[in-house]
Amino acid sequence: MHKGSLVPLFGKNLRQNSWRAFGEKSPLKSFLFSKSLPLILLLIILLLYFQFPLNLFRPSDGTDFGRIISNGTFLAKFVDFQKRFSKNYSTIEEKLRRFSIFVANFEQLEKIGREGEVYGITTFFDWSDEELKELIMPHEHFENVPFAWAKPIREFRPMDANFKRPSEFDWRKKGVVNHVKNQMRCGACWAFATAAVVESQHAIHNGTLLILSEQQMIDCDQSNNGCEGGNRPNAFRYVRDNGLLREDNYPYRGADGNCELSPGPVDPTQRTFVDEVRTLPSDEQQIADFVVEKGPVSFGMNVTKTMFHYVGGIFSPTADECQFHSMGRHAMEVVGFGEDEKSGGTPFWIMKNSWGSSWGINGGYVHIRRGVDACGLSREVHTALITRY
Repeated sequence: MHKGSLVPLFGKNLRQNSWRAFGEKSPLKSFLFSKSLPLILLLIILLLYFQFPLNLFRPSDGTDFGRIISNGTFLAKFVDFQKRFSKNYSTIEEKLRRFSIFVANFEQLEKIGREGEVYGITTFFDWSDEELKELIMPHEHFENVPFAWAKPIREFRPMDANFKRPSEFDWRKKGVVNHVKNQMRCGACWAFATAAVVESQHAIHNGTLLILSEQQMIDCDQSNNGCEGGNRPNAFRYVRDNGLLREDNYPYRGADGNCELSPGPVDPTQRTFVDEVRTLPSDEQQIADFVVEKGPVSFGMNVTKTMFHYVGGIFSPTADECQFHSMGRHAMEVVGFGEDEKSGGTPFWIMKNSWGSSWGINGGYVHIRRGVDACGLSREVHTALITRY
């Protein structure tokens, strides 16, 4: 992909008036004359806008709603965005606030044109930075959560002496990777990455792909902080010692809660356990070999704001972005790897996220540059193994 590849999505062509796409109605009318904004309220709003400098219309971020509303492109895109992602706002103020955030994100992405990356309008386009941070783990929380002991693999070598790493590998094709889940506004990526690895390990060794409970870890794992963050070695140790129920038996709520496990002896037939907790070396070639031979693993990495607006291609943030513009930490399951022919064979990881199936590519996945320690992803690679059948 050449520089300026975002022009079709965010270039000046979209600044042209596109009201014809809405038939007789302009996007201004589509935006304002919706069920949530009756005509009488519209007239009041316009009167207030031109007569009073209310914060509703003069927000601290400097947004000029007069300029925005007069621009057909912003309105057209926002109307389409609401339909595409089923966005509904309960109040006029909320709708205008979300529109302001949408415009700010739109203008930020117009400035991006880095080769090999594609950004666009995602379900997070009306989320503030504070709301985005709810999905990930703050750096300070990460530093304050002690790590459980996990046996390090200092150097991994495939057992097969004739092993040759393939150019691409994908555990999804073997039917051992579950659908992408949605953590919602709960910073429990650690629990989702942990459950995903355990689900895959169980499927590889027992032939059954189960859907396990993240909520159980959020509520019951006292070594982690629920929706406020946690770490995967602690979580894997919890699964080793306590096992995980199926999601049907402990449904996800997306919020912290009291542990609902019954006291007394554990029935091992009702829970899924792991046998070993491992930390892999920070060598992406060895990690790839491990993925092929043993199964999916979990990565932890810094997250930049641009990742929330990823829609395709290879996500390859710069070192400066990762170090100085990180919004927090995030964990995902690595299910395979490949090479991008369009960019001359650029290697990438196939990472399963937990932000729902409408984000990313292929229903919730992201391809992240492999071999460059993108945002520190190779420094915290943890997994669990099932060795007993």
